[in-house]
Amino acid sequence: MTVPGRSLTAGQTAIAVIRDRIVAGELAPGAKLSQHRLATELGMSRIPVRDALRSLAAEGLVTFRAHATAVVAPLSMDDLQELYEIRISLEPRLGRLAIPHLTEHHFDAMEVLIDRMRSIAEKDAWLPINNRFHETLYGAAGRQRTLEMVRAARRQTDRYTAVYIEVNRALVDDEHRMILEAARRGQPTRLEALLTAHISSSYEQMLQYLASEGRVPGAGDTRVETRLETGGGT
Repeated sequence: MTVPGRSLTAGQTAIAVIRDRIVAGELAPGAKLSQHRLATELGMSRIPVRDALRSLAAEGLVTFRAHATAVVAPLSMDDLQELYEIRISLEPRLGRLAIPHLTEHHFDAMEVLIDRMRSIAEKDAWLPINNRFHETLYGAAGRQRTLEMVRAARRQTDRYTAVYIEVNRALVDDEHRMILEAARRGQPTRLEALLTAHISSSYEQMLQYLASEGRVPGAGDTRVETRLETGGGT
């Protein structure tokens, strides 16, 4: 696996592949992560896989149980609510702070990403582009620590976004267009409101989908409640 300008190390490859499988739902919450099996599948030794699992544990995607057994970290409904509260408190503010620093380069990049999201059918390919759209906007704010917190929260919510996004793609794409236009016109209050609604709606739509499918995250959860105020955002 490569990225523009450099090759990934074995450890970086392991992190990327395992993270992608978790986000895509191929590795479900609670699934055991065998270092030996993963190393065999990835064609590498167990050491980079072990280190990758530790890195993913720091992201909140993996947890270790008795005897150092690694499993995909489950999320309860309370976990999801807290993650979305973090996102709602941070992402709209990053958008507002970014406005004075945005250039035509940012706007052109966001435009290209919107077009790519509209043309991609596979949700697994759509999610990384969606994240790049938001990071292109937020990155201009120059708040690196805040951006890292947002990334961590988005990584954990993406795996649930993936299960419902197909039915909301058109609406989400329209919201991205409105976010871009507010940023381009230098409208901080409108941009902040759009991002808040975008993220809140994502949470509500996801809970409705999970409830309709009977897919409630967290081993002890038996019902789904919508508890964030506001759509179909991400």
